[in-house]
Amino acid sequence: AMVELTANALGKGFSVSDDEIKSDGISYTHRTVCHWRREHPNDALFFITGTDIFITIGKWQEWEDLFNQCNFIVVNRTGTEFAEILETIPPVLKKRVINAEDYADELYGKIILFTMDPVDVSSTEIRDQIAEAEKPGMLLDEIRKYIEKRQLYK
Repeated sequence: AMVELTANALGKGFSVSDDEIKSDGISYTHRTVCHWRREHPNDALFFITGTDIFITIGKWQEWEDLFNQCNFIVVNRTGTEFAEILETIPPVLKKRVINAEDYADELYGKIILFTMDPVDVSSTEIRDQIAEAEKPGMLLDEIRKYIEKRQLYK
């Protein structure tokens, strides 16, 4: 529900899927991405992740095929720099890496490095602040009201 509220606040072009929640068993990224590729065969698909998660891509189920299904947008995260990613990812992926400004409408296959200012917030911090009756920053009003109404994280 909170993801839906956020998508609604972002406006057109954003929607929420509960396919993974409804699916039986473990929901691997590959299965989900292949589902969306079948649903949108002519659209560019993007999987957004931080450097801290992407650095493990070589351990993901059927990771090689993911690059035949979608593009990856890899966002810098504190503690894992792009240089470390380039040293650590499987060598076959290095030729797929581009900077965000070099992206040119490819449907899949690119690793797009996206730099943004660090956001000094964590979901754990937000939950802890709510539990201590503080009003955390970095929440949409709709989300804050939803949490308060349902007494979540208390």
